[in-house]
Amino acid sequence: MAGSGCADYIKPVTLQVDLQAGTYVLANGMRVVLQHDADTPFVHARLTYGVGGGDEAPDKTGLAHLAEHLTYRARAGSTTIHAYEQDITGGDMNGETSARRTSYHGSMRSSQVGRFLWAEARRMAFPLEGVTQADFDTERSVVMQELGQNYANQPYGFASFAALGALFPAGHPDRHPTIGYIDHLQTETLSDVAKFVGQYYGPDNATLVVSGNFDTNLVVRDIDRFFGPQLRKHHPERPAPPAVAPGPRLVKMVSGEPQAATLLGFPGPPEREDQWAAMVVLEYFLSGYTWWGFRDAKNLAHTELWPLRSSSVLFVRVVASPGEELGTIDERVFDKMEEIVSDVRRSPDQLANARSSLLLQHMAALEDLTARGDRIARHMHDHDEPDRTQEELRALQAVTLDDLDALVRRFRETYVAVHVEYKAGATRGGEMVVR
Repeated sequence: MAGSGCADYIKPVTLQVDLQAGTYVLANGMRVVLQHDADTPFVHARLTYGVGGGDEAPDKTGLAHLAEHLTYRARAGSTTIHAYEQDITGGDMNGETSARRTSYHGSMRSSQVGRFLWAEARRMAFPLEGVTQADFDTERSVVMQELGQNYANQPYGFASFAALGALFPAGHPDRHPTIGYIDHLQTETLSDVAKFVGQYYGPDNATLVVSGNFDTNLVVRDIDRFFGPQLRKHHPERPAPPAVAPGPRLVKMVSGEPQAATLLGFPGPPEREDQWAAMVVLEYFLSGYTWWGFRDAKNLAHTELWPLRSSSVLFVRVVASPGEELGTIDERVFDKMEEIVSDVRRSPDQLANARSSLLLQHMAALEDLTARGDRIARHMHDHDEPDRTQEELRALQAVTLDDLDALVRRFRETYVAVHVEYKAGATRGGEMVVR
């Protein structure tokens, strides 16, 4: 299949992975994963909290991400946690917030691991110590600048926001983007953030991963010293999300982009379920079509697969050629999906090649300490097991033509189409007109 992204020379492979990670749980409920790797001179440490954008109140969106920013301004001795960890890691550190998790991580020499663990234990115990109103105002401005750069000033950037709001019902944790809505960010306060971290930043909601070349006895000693005395927070339980009603949705927007575009969003299973593998394989095929040939037109296409808190969404965006009807393009996207299934039915080797390519991508990611630490933390939070890599590989290897066919048929039944038309003076990211 031309343009599918599959290389003919990729042969089906079977890979066995054993990260040999050891786990234990502190008396206060904090889970610890130690994964020793003597082949690297470095250590990656990652503290992950089981809280993200999906845990926010519907009128307080963006708090989890804002909290991530603010806790770096908390005091660590005579400086901030951010400056302290910058010194430890040489700048190889960061924080990340998703719909389900918030992580703080860094990579360093083994001699610095104890200092990093101390800083993260201090963040857990005193997440906003010394943070002032001026700090809050500064970090909120930074987050709002991110919102502007990544969405408002990007072509059709807010179309994904509109898609989430149309796909998921009120009260669903995936209804809003993790970065939050600008009108919520403008009204949120330092007290709101303090209440949020007070509920969720505790040892019983945290997983610590240490991966790399370290002295196990020293690391265990420091973990016990720094994290052992901390008290449980008894964080709120996550309620079951409301069901997503079947059926198509249509949202209309305007944008300052001169070319119209359609964004199709297809809801799927959460990342932690085996059915997720079929979504990954389908997105792999679709992403091979950077330019989609529709009759006499060539349309720039883009795909993204978003793992959310309780589900996932496959986004397909296609930019229209002058005079093209967006509804017609929507139908052609479905035609393209069905064409992929038909091509794979005629040539099953394409599916085997796709699975092999994805398996090799997974294996390559494990060579990176940061990616490995993230994967281990995700496995612990989603499955209470540090190494589900083999199960993920098995799920990819098990994807069948019937799985892809069923997925495409389900997408026909439930999806959102966001149609973005040009309007002079509108923002590049788009402005809502009709839902």
